[in-house]
Amino acid sequence: MLPRKERYLLSYFNNKIVGYELPEYMLSELSNYKEILDKLLNENYLRVSNTKESISYLTIPDLKNILQTKKLKLSGNKSDLLDRIYENFSNDELENYVKNRRYILTDLGIKELENYPPDGFYESRTFDAEQIFENICNTTIDNNKLKSRKPKKWYQKSWGIFLSLLFLFPFGVYVLWRYSYFNTKTKKILTGVFAVIFLILVFNTESNKQEAPKENITKIEQEVPVQEEKKKIPPQVQAIMDSTNVDETQAEKIVDILHQCGANNFTITKSENSNDDKNYEISSDSKILALALLANNAISNITYDGEVLYNGKTNAVEHTISDIDANKQKETVSQSNTNSKKETSRPARTYSGQGPNGETIKGNNNKGKKIYHVPGGAYYDRTDPEEWFFTEEEAQAAGYRPSKK
Repeated sequence: MLPRKERYLLSYFNNKIVGYELPEYMLSELSNYKEILDKLLNENYLRVSNTKESISYLTIPDLKNILQTKKLKLSGNKSDLLDRIYENFSNDELENYVKNRRYILTDLGIKELENYPPDGFYESRTFDAEQIFENICNTTIDNNKLKSRKPKKWYQKSWGIFLSLLFLFPFGVYVLWRYSYFNTKTKKILTGVFAVIFLILVFNTESNKQEAPKENITKIEQEVPVQEEKKKIPPQVQAIMDSTNVDETQAEKIVDILHQCGANNFTITKSENSNDDKNYEISSDSKILALALLANNAISNITYDGEVLYNGKTNAVEHTISDIDANKQKETVSQSNTNSKKETSRPARTYSGQGPNGETIKGNNNKGKKIYHVPGGAYYDRTDPEEWFFTEEEAQAAGYRPSKK
């Protein structure tokens, strides 16, 4: 048995032209192929074709040229032409027409490959260039006719026909029936399908044009009520917007704060005693409330006679006008009576102010029901607390539950 490399080259060089050289990509593993080839020839695994065998590799046109030299018949297939040549030409005469000789397996070589098939190196990558060339030469296609053909235009090609059917429907139908190679049934199906697509596109375009004006009318009708609603601003809010530089949202906030302070009927004017354009005075129920600096159009504090009515940092109403007046009246009571009251009773409670130590959460114990109220609650200002708390956690720890409103 020959080594694997030699068996592979024995199979590979069968029918190859004498002098054939391996491609470069094969030389990395078969660089000594010429030495192996000589060994296969010397050991009679491979031989060179004789004259008649070399003639058999010629193409049909070449064989006809040989027959024409003796004005012999040119009809028949390749086998007939070869028989006619072998009958009328000697080996010496045919020697002049041999173009290439080839390597041919001997009986020993055939037996070797049958018993020990070669393990190929490059079976998936190799190809016989000479054999391909012969197949091209032996083909029945007339190359001159192929060269004379004009290249197809885009609408004569399959992709061009489909594009024409989709975007240029009438023209697409024409080129489909004129240039395509489809059978009649397929042409009818394609014509029907693209006709339906074309009609759908046309009707959708027309319906969109008709619906567009209706949509515009609907939008206009919807916008009109919105504009009318914006004009409905409460008089007090509008009055603050007219006399100050605040917007509607801030004006609503000011009105809400004044209502919490007990100022239900009021007017607002710029302060004459301040150089700040954002400082205003509010007159309410014959009392003067000072709306302190509106920094960046936002409320800071509201004060009355030095007392803070509204704290902008905590958004909390700390006093009412009545609370301040009540405190002032209590100052007229004698100091001795005041001191005795402080010692014998707990501090006076205020409904909407803070606890004695600054607490803000009220605890109300009504018939065993312990409920606490936070600033801003529905019942906060009306509640007279039994206890005060700083946080809700303290109130809950003392057994109180939050108010539902």
